[in-house]
Amino acid sequence: MPKGYPTVVNGVFTDKEELRILNKLLAEHGEPNYADMPKNTTDQSTSRLSEAAFGKKELIDLINSADLTEKDLIRITRIVDAVGSEAGIIEKLQSQKRFDPKTAKQVFDMATEAGSYNALLEMLNDPSKQIALSDLGLKGNLISKVKSTGVSTEFAREMGSLVPYTSVKMGRYEMFLRLFLRGGQSPQRKGDVEVNGEEMEVKSTISKGSGFRLRGQSGYGSGKSVQQSFLKQMNAIYEETTDGPRTIPEEVLNAYKEQNGQMWYSSKDSWAVLAGRDMIKSGYINREELVQMWAKAVAEVYPGNDAPTLASFLGPAFSNNGDLDVKEAVARLAAYEFTIYREVEGFAYFVAVNHRDDYGFIPSNATGDNLIRIFKGLFAVVSVPNTKNNATSQDSLTAIALA
Repeated sequence: MPKGYPTVVNGVFTDKEELRILNKLLAEHGEPNYADMPKNTTDQSTSRLSEAAFGKKELIDLINSADLTEKDLIRITRIVDAVGSEAGIIEKLQSQKRFDPKTAKQVFDMATEAGSYNALLEMLNDPSKQIALSDLGLKGNLISKVKSTGVSTEFAREMGSLVPYTSVKMGRYEMFLRLFLRGGQSPQRKGDVEVNGEEMEVKSTISKGSGFRLRGQSGYGSGKSVQQSFLKQMNAIYEETTDGPRTIPEEVLNAYKEQNGQMWYSSKDSWAVLAGRDMIKSGYINREELVQMWAKAVAEVYPGNDAPTLASFLGPAFSNNGDLDVKEAVARLAAYEFTIYREVEGFAYFVAVNHRDDYGFIPSNATGDNLIRIFKGLFAVVSVPNTKNNATSQDSLTAIALA
């Protein structure tokens, strides 16, 4: 408190926490709460807490005479002690982290309440105390990671949940990463977090078992077009040739009808897997041609429709006899979806956070087989793409979560 008494602007107390404590002190003396006092009185001399009547001595007297708990005393101490740091912290949050004035004040108040204002100031004064991208590794726990900054767990968790009201939709842990990452800032143009001038995309889940899809705003097709493409290619192969008629096995036709066109099953063979196995067994196609069929069909969903690249991702999941390792295939497909998402959205770094504050980090240089390896180590597919007749552009992609 700059003058030794509560903050007052135009006769109004502006800090709710200060007002709560002072109302408690007034109650100890049988005085009415400030909230019950006339708001528009012009006789400032009659106000119990006016600037003329209330100074350091009066505040000390109130504290000495009140029945305050240890928690109350700690909060009062923090408020008083933090006054000298307030202007410096707020200014640095605005200039270094690009927080707007309201959010900067909110973060300062949170740090004060949690007893982390000194650690916050030290971290802002010395960016080497902040977390470098190279310190993240591929996975870890964000709350544990920021312990080295000296802030309390309470403040770290509050920052993780902080979603200020802005004109841009924000998610959990975006403000956290803007604050604690060295070079982290609010983005000037687009994206969730800006780090050293580059964009970072952040995905978070709030409950066990929930996942997310790596999908941009536009340019994506429906899973129905995937099964229609594969069906068209399959029919062309089974058409009558100079060698005589080729018959589609009843098993394939029945499975297509029962499964409503769905091509991805981990517990049983889909109609597409059955057909692929039969076409290879009958000598109509080979493994490489089957991979190309799948890639051409699945590429219908994605911007760019890059079947050759998709084939390089999916290929290792197919055996020579046409069997498909679905778990391996959808993991590789999720990694391919990430490459499309990163290209379309234009971010350099990616962070996913789950409900336990665990995170997975994908650096900007992760590509090809290295990306697939990282992806398979970090994420689990919680929902396979829908290729049924009722598929939408939303559920036609994999849904993933931290493993």
